[in-house]
Amino acid sequence: MKNKKRSLISVVLTMMSALFFALCFGGIRAQAAPPTVYNGTDYAEVYDYTYYINRYADLKAAFGADEAAALKHFVTNGMKEGRQGRESFNVQAYAARYADLQAAFGTNLPMYYQHYLRFGIKEGRSGAGGTAAPAKTTAQQTSAVPKVVAAETDTTQVPKAVATGSTVMHGTDYSAVFDAVFYADRYADLKKAYGYDTQKLLQHYIAYGYKEGRIAKANVSKETLTALMESRTQAKAKLDEVGWDLRKAFDWCLTIHHNREIVTPDLGTRAQANIGFTTGRGSCYVMAACFYEMAKELGYNAHQISGYVPRNDGTKAPHSWVEIDHADGVTRVYDISTYKNYKINTYAFTYGTKGTWRYIDYFRMN
Repeated sequence: MKNKKRSLISVVLTMMSALFFALCFGGIRAQAAPPTVYNGTDYAEVYDYTYYINRYADLKAAFGADEAAALKHFVTNGMKEGRQGRESFNVQAYAARYADLQAAFGTNLPMYYQHYLRFGIKEGRSGAGGTAAPAKTTAQQTSAVPKVVAAETDTTQVPKAVATGSTVMHGTDYSAVFDAVFYADRYADLKKAYGYDTQKLLQHYIAYGYKEGRIAKANVSKETLTALMESRTQAKAKLDEVGWDLRKAFDWCLTIHHNREIVTPDLGTRAQANIGFTTGRGSCYVMAACFYEMAKELGYNAHQISGYVPRNDGTKAPHSWVEIDHADGVTRVYDISTYKNYKINTYAFTYGTKGTWRYIDYFRMN
């Protein structure tokens, strides 16, 4: 009888120990790390939940242990406010360190975060804070073409570098202003990141290199470069054609053949507008970029917007439109692709107008 009691007690103690172990240690192993992916983009290199929530008392009070809400705040508000989401990346330091980025993005803080994630890390740029003297920009470091001097006794022919891929992107041929081998050989950081991959090098040049003053091909005239790369020049020409009027500009943008090749702000407004003016084809981003450039030429305080609209299945679709801050103090919205595809009057309306989209998670690209 005593042995049975001891056995029963032993079983109970074993079960209690197992339960205690599972609760104390099993739960720890199963606990998921705080999320860093938002709308398909991983912000882990610039965002850490624990660091972010402990750095700002207002956020800790507002979100507590809501990890998803904290991440959403960082992406939709924190980056605009210049908040630091990770100890290793300080956006003010990143902007101050690189004059080429200042020239490209100005005070648009979210674009510095995006640049670092998409290009800065690969290019070896630093986002660390501190009081160290600003580093030279990549363009400054590589402004001169390196001279290659062969040894006097070396008669070996060095194989010529060969680029892979086409100089055509989104229907526009950039061969008149772009040579992948020249571009990669001129800038060591790009060669290290992309090799001689023409498409990756070309995308970098369109989105950043041109604005940074980088040279992508030898002996290109200013006129050729301007004609192909400057969408503002094409905006002027288009206004001369259709008339210098905002509604006429909007109506011309409606004629752009809609496709969904570009549904991201990565290329930037200028490059997307260039695609629309050159090919007459493009996504909502291209349509919005063309209208933005024409509105700016007309003297309006316009901004291209990148954001989302809700789908019926509960997901979100990437979308772009234009805001104009009018002289009467009202910000009005101009949504070309919605007007074209859904026959909804989205010309010069205000957010919340009945029958229009519920625009979400958006920011000004410029």
